[in-house]
Amino acid sequence: MNPILLRRLSHEDVLQGVYAAAAKRQSYFAANPEVPAYFKLRTILLQTIVDLERRHLMCGGRDAYREVVIHDAETAVEGDAFVGEIATDATSPVSIVDRNERHALLRGAIAALPENDRAILVLRHFDGLGNGECAAALGIEPKAASNTPLSRTSG
Repeated sequence: MNPILLRRLSHEDVLQGVYAAAAKRQSYFAANPEVPAYFKLRTILLQTIVDLERRHLMCGGRDAYREVVIHDAETAVEGDAFVGEIATDATSPVSIVDRNERHALLRGAIAALPENDRAILVLRHFDGLGNGECAAALGIEPKAASNTPLSRTSG
């Protein structure tokens, strides 16, 4: 989650939003019963985070990007209480371009993968599941989840 958003919201706030959204979408869970509930909840989580980012970031009057910490009692030094905050928030244009180029290359590589390999990549590396858990979530044999090229290289 965006660190600037974490200044305003806790993980509990996000989960509460996910639970509320899931409670309103009972028909979504009933539709396509072959799709594991895990994937449906994950989709709701991602949609909730996007909604929160829209509400709190680049939203005009109370944009979280425009907030400045003026004084932090624990780390304050006489006369320069917020200089460190301003300096650490700066990102150079070169860094932004470099990051965007790396993201584009990664998106292309992921898009070129077969569907099952993409799903296992997400489950193993972003959701922290093991091969057996990936197999259960995808409804495939554990050996099949272990035999994907990505699973063999990731240990």
